[in-house]
Amino acid sequence: MAAEHRVTRKQLLKEPDAFQVFSARFMAGLMKYRAWWITALVLLILGGAGYGFYQNYLNQKALKSEQLYFEMTRILEQGRQQPPEKVLEQLKAKLQEIETSEQKTRARLLLADSLYQYGKYQEALQAYEELLAEGGIDPLYRAFALQGRAHALESQKNFKKAIQAYKTVIDSPGSIPLFYSYLGLARSYAQSGDTQNAVLVLRDMKTKFPEHGDLAQVDTLLKRLEAQS
Repeated sequence: MAAEHRVTRKQLLKEPDAFQVFSARFMAGLMKYRAWWITALVLLILGGAGYGFYQNYLNQKALKSEQLYFEMTRILEQGRQQPPEKVLEQLKAKLQEIETSEQKTRARLLLADSLYQYGKYQEALQAYEELLAEGGIDPLYRAFALQGRAHALESQKNFKKAIQAYKTVIDSPGSIPLFYSYLGLARSYAQSGDTQNAVLVLRDMKTKFPEHGDLAQVDTLLKRLEAQS
C-alpha cells in the first residue's frame, strides 16, 4: 500500500493563496486595460443620464400636449356666446401646438366633432376621413371617427353613403354606445325611401336597447313609419 503523501503546514504557507492570485491578475488586467474600462464606464454613465433626460423630455412634451388639449375643451366651454369661426380658429391654433401623437389624435377628433356641431359638415367629414386614413390610431378613437363620419354624411343628406357608414360603425368591434348609430341608420333608410328596412332596424332597437333613455324617439319614428306602410 502506497504511503499517504502528507502536506505540511510549512508547505501550505509557501504556496500562494488562490484569492490573492486572482486579485493580482485582475488588478493587473484592470491596469493594463484601464483606458478601455474607464471609457466604457463613462459611456455607461452618459447613456444612463441621456436616457433619463430623454424620458423626462418625453414626459414634459406629453404634459404640455395634455394641457393644450385641456385648453381646447375650455375654449369650447367658454365660446358658446362667440362666433363659431372665432372658436374654430382658436381650436385649430391650439391643435397646431400639440406634438405628441395620442393627444394630437384626441385633439383632431375634438376639432372634427366641433366642426360638426357648428354645422360645418363638409369640413367635419374631411377631418374624420383624414383620421380614418391613418393607421395605428387607438380603436376607440377610430370608432368615434367612424360614427362622426356617418353623422356628417347623414347631415349632408347623403343617405346612401350614410347607410353604409352606419353599418360600418355597427359592424366594427369597439366599446362605444351604438344606440344613436342604429337610430341614424333607421333615419337614413327612411330618408332614402326604404321604409321596410327602417322599420326593421327600429324594431331591432327595441329589443337591443329596451331600457335606453331615448327609446321614445324610436317609438315615435316607428309609429310614423308603420302608419306610412
